[in-house]
Amino acid sequence: MADSKSQQIIDKVKSVFNGITVANGYNTDLANRIYVNRDTDLEDEELPVCLIKDPEYIPSDEEAFIGYFRWQMNLEIQLIAAAGALAPANVRKMVQDVLKITGLNRRWNNLAVSTDQPVINIDVKHGEQIEAGATITLPIIYDCPQWEI
Repeated sequence: MADSKSQQIIDKVKSVFNGITVANGYNTDLANRIYVNRDTDLEDEELPVCLIKDPEYIPSDEEAFIGYFRWQMNLEIQLIAAAGALAPANVRKMVQDVLKITGLNRRWNNLAVSTDQPVINIDVKHGEQIEAGATITLPIIYDCPQWEI
């Protein structure tokens, strides 16, 4: 049996995000630091990192074709920068890279109808070292047969 449409979209997002490298014109090298639903602790040497969390699914306000549901998948992207004085600036660069590559792939290889404007929360903590992270909620709109995700 084929993967669900939602799984195909998540796989595509991870694949696209693996293109975030300085060599490709981005500010950061997030490629190969992208994880989906990772539930283990992170080590300092693994940072920076991008964590894709399984989203919330809500019915979209837009109408779908007959026999289809239109979903809004609120994909949660967590970005964590390495601790230090530059952590806040680095996390903003990571956010910019994710937004840039998302803007170039709003339909995720035609798996989605669109990706709407994201919600972004940046969190900076001052302690022994400055820590910074961000959460981006990407609302991805897509259609699939009724009673499927």
